[in-house]
Amino acid sequence: MLSCEETANLLVELRCFVRYFWIMRITRHTAQELVVIDSAIGMSAVLLVASLPLFYAATRPGKIGALFGACLFLLGAVVWFRKTTFIFDAGEQRVRWHGRKVLKAERGVIPFSEITGIGTETIFGSSGSNTYRLTILTRSGLVPLAYTYGGNRESYASIREEILRFLKLDVTAPRAAAGQAANSAAAIDEASVRSLLGQGRKIDAIALVRSSAGTGLTEAVKFVEGVEEKMRASTQEQK
Repeated sequence: MLSCEETANLLVELRCFVRYFWIMRITRHTAQELVVIDSAIGMSAVLLVASLPLFYAATRPGKIGALFGACLFLLGAVVWFRKTTFIFDAGEQRVRWHGRKVLKAERGVIPFSEITGIGTETIFGSSGSNTYRLTILTRSGLVPLAYTYGGNRESYASIREEILRFLKLDVTAPRAAAGQAANSAAAIDEASVRSLLGQGRKIDAIALVRSSAGTGLTEAVKFVEGVEEKMRASTQEQK
């Protein structure tokens, strides 16, 4: 039986482990290069190792339940086997990225000149436990920085601002307001609203404004429709 102190130490070590292997992080930041990694491979390895003793136990008579548990852990290991790496290269003025999942690998290059901002996608939980992921906003669409969503909003906001500074994009430029919502919604990340609208998720965009700025429904709708109108105008100008 672990003592309270040993349990507390174990929880601290587990938190550090999850932070290192699971949460999006910036692994390198120099004047010439910024590297952003999002990886759940560590968690996948933990689940794989956890399945091994259950598979061993399942070899004994009457241990079918152990086999079921082992298969669940193994399935979890497969699901969590995913990693993305984005390298922002100031010298080459482009982003090189590659992603890996089970049975799938992909890569690409994005010129800095095509990047218009960094957005935050949000999935709204039923109990208020929202999850987030960052995306690169380009003239041709969105490029997610991760396969998975995470719950640490402050961490994502910090990484987003650091990327914007590296790209020499104005951190405050994507923040705007419309009509009466100007002051109350000043802290809204317009890039996130644009990201949701680009996916056809207008209701989620309105919910994001309401939850982030504490505005009423009418003010949130005005704000989102103002962003939507600017997106239409921008599209017409490009044509």
